[in-house]
Amino acid sequence: MKAEFTSQDLEAARALGALAFTLSKPPLTERIISEVVPRQVELGVPVSFTYAVLPTKMRQGVDLGFDVFEIATPVRSEEIETIEVVHADGQVQTADFTGVDLTNLPVQDDSGLFAVESVTERHLRVRFPAITESDLAAGRAALLKIRFKCRVLRFGTTFTGTAWNSTTDDLGQRVIGGNAADLGAADDDLIPIGAADPNDLAVRVPLAGGRLMINVAAQPRIFSPNGDGVNDETRIHCDLVRLVDAAPLTVRVFDLAGHLVRTLFAGEQGGGSFSAQWDGTNAVGQQMPPGIYLFRVDLATDAKGEAVVGIVEMVY
Repeated sequence: MKAEFTSQDLEAARALGALAFTLSKPPLTERIISEVVPRQVELGVPVSFTYAVLPTKMRQGVDLGFDVFEIATPVRSEEIETIEVVHADGQVQTADFTGVDLTNLPVQDDSGLFAVESVTERHLRVRFPAITESDLAAGRAALLKIRFKCRVLRFGTTFTGTAWNSTTDDLGQRVIGGNAADLGAADDDLIPIGAADPNDLAVRVPLAGGRLMINVAAQPRIFSPNGDGVNDETRIHCDLVRLVDAAPLTVRVFDLAGHLVRTLFAGEQGGGSFSAQWDGTNAVGQQMPPGIYLFRVDLATDAKGEAVVGIVEMVY
């Protein structure tokens, strides 16, 4: 471990208090290799990724195994498509969650053996039949494959993964990037299966273009704040890409004469998916008349500023 102290005060003292370490004993497995494909995608475009998880060796009577897996994602996943478990004896179990509404979770498949437990802005978590046996060297390796749809907003985004055992409150086990399986034409690994390579969990996007904001839009573009519970508000959405640190962001609404109606957001925002809500009122809470309005999203970084203007329509 390493501790670093930083201060602008020349008279500041250094001190480190007690440290506590939590040890998982027994562990879930001796070692887990994982990879994601494809590893080259378009910026901000939904892509179906396959995430492969290979426990290279489980020690009988020692390792617990795992039945829950989490993947760190750059933005909220749009869909969990399939979960597949290939057990050490060759048995294959699969669940298809394609088209399932991810706003009301957890959700199970018909067998009750698989579930999508949670999907947030930065992770997804799924459950599956427990993997308790695996030995790559003996030719009896188990494999977990999770297929999900997500967008990438930055070069070198890393999809880290963590395995868990639902029967304990113990620690999760982080995976190691490497060649977990032969995943088809998009899998360009040259190293043997089971070998480590951290680049196998990183996804690249084209460096050309230089835009900082993409997918800027009002969702829905036409809304009706009449209290009927249907499209009562709109959200000004944008994807902030290529940001290293948080940067000042403002989201404002104007009428067609150019008068400021309301500032929906003004503050610093890091890279990722962002949205600001508008319920059709002005800065003092008065309902605005129906019509066409303009929204403007401004982002200022040390390198440059960028602005996008769009249209939103309010009807009754």
